[in-house]
Amino acid sequence: MGSVEKPSRRTFSADYKLKIVKEMQLCKSGEFGALLRREGLYKSQVYQWRKAHSESGLQGLTNNKRGPARTKDQKRIESLEKEIDRLRGDVDKFQKLSELAGNALALYEIISSSAESRNDS
Repeated sequence: MGSVEKPSRRTFSADYKLKIVKEMQLCKSGEFGALLRREGLYKSQVYQWRKAHSESGLQGLTNNKRGPARTKDQKRIESLEKEIDRLRGDVDKFQKLSELAGNALALYEIISSSAESRNDS
């Protein structure tokens, strides 16, 4: 028995995607389906390309994120890391406010003792 090759995923260049998006825009009634059949594409693919192109131009057609999807645990970790960063910023703010309040109290005490010494004279 011969070995069976695993089918590979088709990839499309940004130029090809742009060509198809432009052809799609020129299609008249009934021609879009013929375009999809001729090219062996799905409507959802071409709509995604059109949306990416309208949002980001040619760059939107070249940006293909590949790799495994993030797991729930990875998403949770990223969320918690963002929360930690936010809380660290809050802690820094509170430390600065506390230092400012301490300085204000020290200034108040200096002013108070100065006023008391004037009144005693």
